[in-house]
Parts: sequence; structure tokens; C-alpha cells
Amino acid sequence: MPARGDIVLADTNVLVELVRIQQYKAVTTAFRFETAGKCIEEIGTGGKARQKYVQYLRSRLVVHSVGSREMAALHHHAADAKWLDEGEKHLLAHAAGKQGAWWLCDPDIAALRVARDLRILDRTVALDALLGIAGVRCTVRDNFTGKWLEKTRTKLLLGII
Repeated sequence: MPARGDIVLADTNVLVELVRIQQYKAVTTAFRFETAGKCIEEIGTGGKARQKYVQYLRSRLVVHSVGSREMAALHHHAADAKWLDEGEKHLLAHAAGKQGAWWLCDPDIAALRVARDLRILDRTVALDALLGIAGVRCTVRDNFTGKWLEKTRTKLLLGII
């Protein structure tokens, strides 16, 4: 289980959900949030109104660039990476080579399948767990819950999905 101050690698949908539930600042204060540049690009699509949104997100994140070697290593070790969107590919390519203690927050079955193949599935964490550690009580969508994550990880490890 993560502790306050731990590094959390977050996908686009996690960042968007945090803003949607108005808890971005609370959670990014409790943890050191990092993401891939492609995730920020994904958020930024959609016009000028989103540019302020991206600036706000960037102010509380470490954003990593991912090179072709990291991408090649991802595809070599996880054939299912071809099913991911670009942001997830870059985030998981970064995660695959990251040293030290960190957690991955990405509530997507395809991303979790790749995390399993990369042998980092045990580093995944649900958004509601992060919210709880940050002292926030609020409701999130089902795929952001620990219950959903545990059920999905179990099915992945059993080869059901």
C-alpha cells in the first residue's frame, strides 16, 4: 500500500478523474505524481480551453519524455502493448525501466494486462486508495476502486482475461 510522499505514475484518465471530482490538488499534495509527456498531450487535445487545464496539471506533476529505446523494450516484453493508447504506452514504457519505489495508477484492463507482462502488476494502486490515504472521502467511478482493481488483477493472474 502506498504511503504519503510516494511516487505515483498516473495515466491520462486518472488525471482527468481527479480534476472531475475536484481532488487533484489534494492527491498531488499527498503523493509525488508523475506521468508521460504523451499523457499530457492527450489531455491537451480539444482546443484552447484545455491549454489552461494542461498548465494547471503540469504545475503539480513531473512529466517524463520516453525515447525509442524504452518504447522498443516495452513492445519486446509486452506484445499486448499494441492495444494501448499512446499515453499508456509511454507511461508503461517509462514504468518498465523505473527504479526505486513507485506505484502505477491506471484503471484500464489493457494497461493492467501489460503491467502483468512487465511483472509490475503488484505495483498497481486504485485511485480510491490514494484518495483515502490523502484523507479525501468521495465517490469515484467503479474502475477507479480497489474492489475493481483486485477483481481485475485476480482474473489477469488466473488467465481469465
